[in-house]
Amino acid sequence: MMKRIYVILLLLFPLAAQAQLRAPDADKEMPTTYLSEKEDIIFVFYDKLPTQLVVTDSLCAAADAACSAPSTFTWTKLNIVDTTLDIVYVESHASSSTYSFPVGGEVEGGYRVTVSRADTTLSDTFTTWIFVDTFRINGVAYTNDCESVRLEVNTTPEIYTSYPVYNFEEVLQGLKGKRVLRGGTVAWTPSVDIHAGVDEPDESWMNGNTHFTLINNPPPLYSASYTVKVTDVFGKEISYTTPYVVEAIAAYPKMTVEQYDKERDDWSDASNEDLKGEALFRLRFSHNQCINTDKYIWKGTADSLTNGGKGYKTPVWVDSTQSKNAVILPRTPYKGRILDGYTPGKYKVRLTAINTRSGCVDSTEKLIVVDPSSFQSDAIPNAFTPNGDNRNDFFIFVDGSEPISMEYVNVYIYNRSGGLVYRYEGRADEWKGWNGRYLNTGNDLGEGVYFYVINAEGWDSKMYNDSQYKGAVHLFR
Repeated sequence: MMKRIYVILLLLFPLAAQAQLRAPDADKEMPTTYLSEKEDIIFVFYDKLPTQLVVTDSLCAAADAACSAPSTFTWTKLNIVDTTLDIVYVESHASSSTYSFPVGGEVEGGYRVTVSRADTTLSDTFTTWIFVDTFRINGVAYTNDCESVRLEVNTTPEIYTSYPVYNFEEVLQGLKGKRVLRGGTVAWTPSVDIHAGVDEPDESWMNGNTHFTLINNPPPLYSASYTVKVTDVFGKEISYTTPYVVEAIAAYPKMTVEQYDKERDDWSDASNEDLKGEALFRLRFSHNQCINTDKYIWKGTADSLTNGGKGYKTPVWVDSTQSKNAVILPRTPYKGRILDGYTPGKYKVRLTAINTRSGCVDSTEKLIVVDPSSFQSDAIPNAFTPNGDNRNDFFIFVDGSEPISMEYVNVYIYNRSGGLVYRYEGRADEWKGWNGRYLNTGNDLGEGVYFYVINAEGWDSKMYNDSQYKGAVHLFR
């Protein structure tokens, strides 16, 4: 059997009372982490045993400028159990010393070499720790459910984030003086972007210092293989890629919302906005950005606070579809008919997305607030000038003070003699105003004072026909 020789190299520089411990084949060199005591040195060898441990005498610099007197090298190894320094080798009358480890013996441990001059009382002591880092990754196991994916890396040794290091002096005093050398990181990388399409996923799972990681909030949305890179306490890096693909089974609901703009007669994206407006508040929903799903259930509920504070427990519409590109238009029941929009109140819309293959279900919801009906008297102007200059040409609700959430409005205008000169009965949002002509299409009426009566009904079925909506308006040209 081939005999392995391991050497600590101790370099002592003439005319300098210092020396450095060296192991030329070491992969890592680092200090110990004692508290206030003198630090020793640690030599680490990755997947190999050290080849040489050598000490060269230079103490002669303090006693003999010619460096003619040899030294004695006493090699010892720390015995943790007996709290002793066991002599393993002594070499005398030499200017350097090599310690060879017994074949098949224990290599790792704490070593001390004392260098003593034969012609003086001078001596020096050097201490080192030897670690053979055989850390490796055996594989990655995983568990997968609708809420998360748990990845666990199997390593040998199992614990790679801490190693015990002992203080020689405390051990010899029977204190065992154990210190823990800590470190190590773990980084995970999927083969694809497992959260593509999600605005701000929580990616804290990717880095850590434990054997396992949990991917949730949200869980993986796309299937992928995973590569894990582990850096142990000694700085050794190992990577491992799963030979299999971890299937994504979680459903991810994403609601797209569009709001109708009557002036532009078009829809605009409102997915990231507060859904608030006045009746008839028109919205449409789609689930075409849902991920890893194939069935969808929409449900709209109304807040019944006005009926005793029951919360959002009153369903107003339900829609179920398996079409990825379906557009959902909520239908609101109102006075025995179905409206394409929301009347005053508070609503919640919930989208439930289902992965029928895995059985995973998840949901998301939006709050909708529709202003209650209101009609203030200052919404009615007291004068207008129908002269064609596009400024104040109509008797109509004052801009910025229009009635809110009104369904119907009846407007009657009379001259000083009591004759009806204008009438409108219909939807409030369709009233274009009085242009100063007889019944809006006849001859221009003269300047003067005219009298109006306005009756209104809100989308909440409240009537607004009090005397405050009777008054006078001045027509100027």
